[in-house]
Amino acid sequence: QAKRAKGDYEGALAYYEGMEKDYPGDMEVYRGMLELLVLEMKDSEKASEAFQRALRVLKTPAQKDGLARIYEGMRSQVKGKPDWLVAQQARVLQTNESDGSIVEEPDGVTKRRFHSGGHRSREVAD
Repeated sequence: QAKRAKGDYEGALAYYEGMEKDYPGDMEVYRGMLELLVLEMKDSEKASEAFQRALRVLKTPAQKDGLARIYEGMRSQVKGKPDWLVAQQARVLQTNESDGSIVEEPDGVTKRRFHSGGHRSREVAD
């Protein structure tokens, strides 16, 4: 934790890897390692490798499922918004300027005032 707090991520990772050898199957070691790799170092490849090692070593399905949920939660924090959402939020809506002129409907009878949102439903007197 001290190395991580000082920004020595490589040193912290080496420490976690040593703990992984000394305490195989300790879920807290893998959680700490994944936090470091995903949230601090943003190294998804190494994080995926560590996660796969953890799945091979952890004994119970509950431990595996728990670590999988933790890992996915971490990944969702750094993924950010999907490209389609960023593009949609960056889109600027443009309105049509209207002079309030009367627009005749195709039926030739109904007349309405045009506005930028389309046609208003109330009829206009001649």
